[in-house]
Amino acid sequence: MLEKVKILFAILALGFVFGSSAEADIAIIVNPNSAVTQVTATEVKRLYIGKTRVLENGTHLLPVYHEDGREIKQAFYDKVVQKPLSRIKVYWSRLVYSGRGRPPAVLGDGAKIKAWVASHEDAIGYIDREMLDESVRAVLFIEYMSGSVFAG
Repeated sequence: MLEKVKILFAILALGFVFGSSAEADIAIIVNPNSAVTQVTATEVKRLYIGKTRVLENGTHLLPVYHEDGREIKQAFYDKVVQKPLSRIKVYWSRLVYSGRGRPPAVLGDGAKIKAWVASHEDAIGYIDREMLDESVRAVLFIEYMSGSVFAG
């Protein structure tokens, strides 16, 4: 009996350590003065692949994204856009070449994205949830696991 209790505590401890340290959320953010209070993952996907710049409620939004090489960018595209980043690059190359679109602006890291969204009422971006403060408003959270994206 005592052995079973020890094993149970060991399993719970491992779950706590690995579960809490590896999970993260991507916060989809807008300017606090924006009319947008919530968005769906589908709306965000359509904004980030250039299918629209206007939400169903008529609000115009300009998406911005992280520079290449950031784990959050890969997680965002895996989870929200549901395509690997390599395919997105080819997709945008075709649109730009044909004159049918321009990709969202690349601003760098989360701090730069948060600052830009905070100063532009028509902006939408994504940052790590831990970076949230009163300078921006979160309108959607996307759950992912560091190192690999999972449904959440």
